[in-house]
Amino acid sequence: MHDVTWTLLGSRIRLRDEGKSHALSSATPVHERHGPVLASVLSLYHTFLSKKPTRLPSHTLLVSESALWAWHILYMAEQSRPPLSSFLPSARGYLECSSVELRRHERPRDITACPSFGPMYPSRTPIRGSLFRALDSIGLFINSIYFVSAVFLSALLYWLRSSPRSKLPLPPGPRKLPLIGNLLDFPVDLQWLTFMKWGQDYESDVIHVEAAGLSLVILNSHEAMTDLLEKRSAMYSSRSLPRSVAELIGWNWLMVAMPYGDGWKEKRRLFAKYFHPSETSLHRARETQQLHILLNRLMNEPEGFLKHIRYTVGSMAITMAYGIKIQETHDPNVERAENTIVNLSKCFIPGTFLVDTFRWLRYFPEGFPGTGWKGKIRDLQREMYDFMDLPFKAALDAIAKGTSTDSFVSRFQQDINEGRLSPEEQRLVKDMAAQIFIAGAETIVSTISTFFLAIVLFPDVLKKAQAEVDRVLKGRLSEDDDIMFMPYLNALLKEVMRWQPVLPMGMFHSVICDDEYKGYRIPLGSLVVPNVWSIFYNPEIFPEPEQLRPERFLEDGKLHVSGPDPTEINFGFGRRACPGRHIGESMTFHVAASVLSMFDITRTQDANGNLIIPPADYSNGIARWPGNPFRSNVPSSPDHKTPPT
Repeated sequence: MHDVTWTLLGSRIRLRDEGKSHALSSATPVHERHGPVLASVLSLYHTFLSKKPTRLPSHTLLVSESALWAWHILYMAEQSRPPLSSFLPSARGYLECSSVELRRHERPRDITACPSFGPMYPSRTPIRGSLFRALDSIGLFINSIYFVSAVFLSALLYWLRSSPRSKLPLPPGPRKLPLIGNLLDFPVDLQWLTFMKWGQDYESDVIHVEAAGLSLVILNSHEAMTDLLEKRSAMYSSRSLPRSVAELIGWNWLMVAMPYGDGWKEKRRLFAKYFHPSETSLHRARETQQLHILLNRLMNEPEGFLKHIRYTVGSMAITMAYGIKIQETHDPNVERAENTIVNLSKCFIPGTFLVDTFRWLRYFPEGFPGTGWKGKIRDLQREMYDFMDLPFKAALDAIAKGTSTDSFVSRFQQDINEGRLSPEEQRLVKDMAAQIFIAGAETIVSTISTFFLAIVLFPDVLKKAQAEVDRVLKGRLSEDDDIMFMPYLNALLKEVMRWQPVLPMGMFHSVICDDEYKGYRIPLGSLVVPNVWSIFYNPEIFPEPEQLRPERFLEDGKLHVSGPDPTEINFGFGRRACPGRHIGESMTFHVAASVLSMFDITRTQDANGNLIIPPADYSNGIARWPGNPFRSNVPSSPDHKTPPT
């Protein structure tokens, strides 16, 4: 019998080798020297007691022997005592590990004593002897599956309790109930208002709530959003979709919602390749074409301006992506895309489907109480596939017939034919085409619609903006260079984004590891909600936030942003900022400038001649836009030119 001391990643352990064994060599993998039992004990010892967890082997079979070893080591370590040399395991099981390299120390110092045990040969045939008799009865008595589960749970809890961050408190929030957490506290709609109130009630810009295992960390200040989503973007750049959206409906291909990783990076790179800010040929031509159509529709049917805005932006996105002809009214591809985005926006809100909270509901047969969501999921899945497949098929047909216009799909297909894309890139064409509509159409529609509502509700702002536009454009349509000569209009568009943000809760992020912020623990896997509404409606930052005041972003007649920039915030944070921002900003500016140049927009009157003040009603969803069509007059200005054809 002799003692040999080994070091496993810095943890020194004395092993007592009893009986005959094959030669010990530091170059020999541990499972070939002392068998899988030794490997399992050392792996678990280092993993849970060193407080520096490493990844365990992927192919693992743990039964009573290794479980007892692990339990004993953990228990004795928790009592600040070394393991007992008299504690012997049953030899009825093993933990199958991959090779673990150890280093040998001939003269160890301050070595922690470890249990004695006999070797197990590579064939996993135990050596019979007194060492393996003590706990055979326990090994026979305990059902290994349940026992192993308990051991791993105990080990995990021990490690979490031993982690310095685990001792930190969670951010404040409403009191959590057993099992369901804050499920009853979640508001049905206007969640951003409740989240803002929680921040005020608990006097914290970081709030934590939980619902049946779903952890939400709500950020209510620009400082917190910048610190975590910008400065720590390496940890906070991932995304996690609700299970219903990702797995059951199938939206896991959506770039805006994909986890941070190689797949997301590849799609973003391809998007930037075809829609780089320096490459405007694809989208500017579509903007000009659709802007002319919008202005003529406003001339012929001014009362339908909201419908015209939505249809124009949708048509621009479809033609830019697919290069197919769009019907003047009721185009099926445009209407299908609009309906899909509206439904998707509602699905993004946590708790929309019960199955996101109670995952076991997915195993219940349809028709069982609580499974009404299954029919809705099926309809949404069919809608998603139609949204992806039908316009893409039409685009390929148009390319084959020679009737396609310049588009993302046509350029992509040309690059495929000329061998400029890898096979992996070629498989992404359908996904990427569908991304184009989702990425910007609803953001542009909401911003332009809110612009119309704002200048109707605040006529003084309209007069100032129109005076600037008339001075610069003199009745013509806007061009790209005009933007630098219209500081008031630029400030107005920033104020519109602040007054009624498209995404009042931003886009959720997901944290990929445990983190600490301001003395609070941010748990791994939490959804991080940048509640931008709490910034825009903070009276200390924006006095009288309900009022529309472009002057907030002006100084000495020039554009000046001294605090949080609504444009920057509305397009996202860190690595997940919108890559198509330049397209959205361009379209919004040109529509606003051209409409102000060509039309006078005023309030309508009731039967008694009184001016009607439209309500600022908005839809409910992660993205929002004016919910009920509001009325306004959009007559052509007698001093302005007739819209182009």
